[in-house]
Formats: sequence, structure tokens, C-alpha cells
Amino acid sequence: MLNGMDMTAFDPTAPLPGPPDPWASTSRPSPRSGPPYHMTDMIEAEPALADRILARHEPVGSGAAELSRVIRRTIRAGDPVIVTGCGTSEHAAYGVAEILREAVRSAEIRAPGHATRHEPFAAQAFELSLDPPSTGLVIGISHEGGTTATNAALDAARAAGARTAIVTVSDRSPGAALADIVVETDELDQSWCHTVGYLSPLVAATAVGAHIAGRSVDGTFRSAARDLIQAGVDRAGIAEPVATRLSDTRSIVAIASGADRTAGRELVLKIEEGTWIPAAYRDLETFLHGHLAATD
Repeated sequence: MLNGMDMTAFDPTAPLPGPPDPWASTSRPSPRSGPPYHMTDMIEAEPALADRILARHEPVGSGAAELSRVIRRTIRAGDPVIVTGCGTSEHAAYGVAEILREAVRSAEIRAPGHATRHEPFAAQAFELSLDPPSTGLVIGISHEGGTTATNAALDAARAAGARTAIVTVSDRSPGAALADIVVETDELDQSWCHTVGYLSPLVAATAVGAHIAGRSVDGTFRSAARDLIQAGVDRAGIAEPVATRLSDTRSIVAIASGADRTAGRELVLKIEEGTWIPAAYRDLETFLHGHLAATD
């Protein structure tokens, strides 16, 4: 049990609990000796969760709408927009950057007189804390808002002169205190592997991207997003026999390119966290260049 939630009577359509008030970092979920595991419950909750996050950020006064306006102003000023995070949230940061980059391109936003466009990109939190930008916007991704490296990056960026924002579960978190703009996701992941923690900022970024591109986050938009995520959840019957085949594997290598790099990195982390099978990620061309020889 986590945050007083009885996981044995789980309703995947019901809202997940928010963080404690006053804010506090959560403890490890209760152990389960067999399925359904906490992560399974969280995956089943994702379609309805996504719909709720998008609905919260549909209004023009929402955190997502405000962040979209600041991103527009930053790009038009010719300044950088950097997304950062640590662990699962670092992988989400790369996905958020891809979503925002596509929205900026779609809206054809650029600084006046500039032939090239400054587009959002992602950076690792620890490295960003050591070399923060003095202008532009730094967007932190942190599910609970208490990650040391991410908060250090936000603090350093603010001190250097950049504006800061965060996508996180609550505006009461330590990370939110370091941000000029907070995009709240409101509902807290109940599993240790943070599948909801990974999905939530991607969904919130989808709302931000829609506002940037001038699209309405209406019922039709939300339904399309929910159906897409539900289609993935419905493939559990295909995934389970594949997982069974992989369960006694000595090691696993995930390979991807382009926007799929985000999912490849997160897949490796989930395999290692959830199953303790050694796993590694490689870019496609890097793997073909020479790593194939070492896999068996």
C-alpha cells in the first residue's frame, strides 16, 4: 500500500493519489509475491490518466498554455530552450524535447532575421548544473519534484540568468519552488519502475505542443491520445509471451534511431529495474559499427 491506496481493489479508470500535503517524497511500494504487480496496474491506468492530464491543460490559463507562450517568446528571441531530467525523467526529457521541437517546426516559429531556427533540445541534469545557460529557458522533468540533480540544474540555470520551468506532480514540491512556471500532472505513480512517471510528462508536453501549434486540446484530441495509449495496453497478450522467452536471457541490447532513441533508453532502464537482467542501449549506427561482435 502506498499513500493509503488499496492496490488489491485497483480501478484503472480512477484518479491516482496525489503527493502528500505537506509535500514529502514517497516510500517504496508494498511488495507483491505475484501478479498483478504495481507496474501492471499503472500501465492499465495510463489511458485514463492521459485523458485527465490533457483535460487539465486544455484551458488557455493552464500551466501547459503558459509554458507554450514562454517557449514561443524564447525561440523568437533566439534563445535556447533546454529540457533536462535524471533517470526515467531524463529519458522523458528527451521525449519532451522531440514533442516540443515538432510543435515549434509546425508553427514555423523562429527569431526574426534568423535563417535557422533555435529548437528545443535535451541535456543531462548533472552536466547542465555544471554548465547552465545564462539566457533562455530550462525545463526540468521530475515526477515527484525532489530529484537532486534536476533541482541543481534548475537552481544553477536560474542563478545564471535563465528562466526555469518544471513538469512535475505538484507545485508544492522542491523542484516547483525553483521554477517560474509549473506544469502539474497531479497524480502520483504507485510503482517503483515509474511507468506513469515516464508517461505523464510526455502527455503534458503533448498539451504544451498543441498550444504552441495553435491546436485545441479538446475532446477529439484527448480521445485520439487515449485510444493510442489504450492500443499499447491492449497488446499485453502479445508482450507477455515475448517477455517469457526473454526471461532467461543472459543480456539484452536495445537498438534504436531517431525519436525512438527515447523509448530504447527507457526500455533498457525498465528491464534492469524490473527484472535485473543486464541490458544496454545502442544507437543503430553505433551498434552496426562494432558492438555486434560482443553480444554473444
